Amino acid sequence: MASRAVDGDAIPGGKLPSENAPACIGMGHTASFEALNATLEERSRARQNERAGRHEQTIDERLAADKAALRDLPATPFEPCHKCSTKVSSMALVRYRLNDYSVPATYGFAICW
Repeated sequence: MASRAVDGDAIPGGKLPSENAPACIGMGHTASFEALNATLEERSRARQNERAGRHEQTIDERLAADKAALRDLPATPFEPCHKCSTKVSSMALVRYRLNDYSVPATYGFAICW
């Protein structure tokens, strides 16, 4: 029987995944969302001069490059859905762009959109 990685023996470095988690995980409880956001913003700003992963640039330098590459929002809002009429099959499936999606069986043989 394969051993489980409960005590860290089967994990390289002997650490459980939770020990490698970012600092923002496991912050404990906060009094409000405002307090949580303030704490996260403080930690984020404290890391701006660090390098993340294998990147040569600091987090702040990469953020500035990303902001420069962003475009303005479009003048008219974008409707992120496509509506079409289809029929539910006997197996409670509807087909959309060659993909089958399940629906509740009570909709069997009904026309949906």
